[in-house]
Amino acid sequence: MKRTSLLSFAAALLFASSLSAQTVTFQGKVENGEGACYYCPGFDWVIDIADVPITSSVYNLDNFIGLYVDAVGQWNGSLQTPIIDITSMSVVPQSFSIGGGAKVGGVMKFSVWAGAGDFGFVIGSVGTGFQPLGRSKSLYLLDLSSSHVVASGVLDSTGLLKVKVPLNDPALGGLQVFGQGMVLPQGGGGFYFTNPDTKVIAP
Repeated sequence: MKRTSLLSFAAALLFASSLSAQTVTFQGKVENGEGACYYCPGFDWVIDIADVPITSSVYNLDNFIGLYVDAVGQWNGSLQTPIIDITSMSVVPQSFSIGGGAKVGGVMKFSVWAGAGDFGFVIGSVGTGFQPLGRSKSLYLLDLSSSHVVASGVLDSTGLLKVKVPLNDPALGGLQVFGQGMVLPQGGGGFYFTNPDTKVIAP
């Protein structure tokens, strides 16, 4: 993968983010906490892949397990042990995926779905993280220190940005790759992050 540093990119986003703001937004899949996250004892639900605990006094989250949602919630303010209490949400289609054979000698496919004509970024990392960024405090759920931009471009007429990355280096075998998309809507309103996804590269 061609690595493009996110240092200046991340610095700008972090500057725009205020940790005093408690309302955050995110896209992600709701999963059973005890089944998905060994390190989340006592939490019934989490954001899939990132394993961020979520609660809600408005919704019965059991009804949303396995579904992708676009949500707004109240964050407890901790970057190390974040918890989000969801106050509003809607079920949405998956907005990011990592596919392909994901095997050394093959290709890894990254897909971002949003509005036709929007501008999208595919971001890769080797771990997860938690950082509310930008005007809407959209959740960036990848490890910032290992993040890099894989590709970027305008989404096509179907609302898709698809990128294929060759996996030619044998050293990539066994590596778990995490990814997330960032979307700049052509109508303005600030950027937001998609749901995260992950894939292990087979030897």
